[in-house]
Amino acid sequence: MSFKNVLIVLGCSPRPDGRPSDCMIARVRKAVQLYRKNNYSKVLLSGGPARYRVPESVVMRVMLLNFIPHEKILLERHSRDTVHNAVFCWELLKEKKPKNITVVTSEHHMPRTRYIFKRLYSHMGVSLKFEAAPDTFDPVESVYYRVKERLLLLKLRVFGFG
Repeated sequence: MSFKNVLIVLGCSPRPDGRPSDCMIARVRKAVQLYRKNNYSKVLLSGGPARYRVPESVVMRVMLLNFIPHEKILLERHSRDTVHNAVFCWELLKEKKPKNITVVTSEHHMPRTRYIFKRLYSHMGVSLKFEAAPDTFDPVESVYYRVKERLLLLKLRVFGFG
């Protein structure tokens, strides 16, 4: 069986006590909104144990259990950055030959995510869409994260994925 339409939700770090961060909550809410509007074959939650022992994808799965049927959810539990999100998700999906993939991440993270997924998936024969969850930062944090993301994107463009 192939997965015609797949929703990929990128993780972000939970709070130090293991509860979901505001960023993670915003991404999960966006995923629920999209799932209710579209006919996704699978929802792939992507994120490993970046700072804590429990993978981000597992935390997101618990949040989604009342909104998306268990059998529709796939987990990618090992990625530690956005490049790994893209690579490890494709490893889980490639044999199912997805036709359409929608990637959910935060607004500030979208330019780098779009760049990475388009570069890595361009030859895979899939249609890519991107949906941004609203940022949840205060104004100072917002400036910090936007500058950080621009620098990381510049680094990718100059030095590549190596």
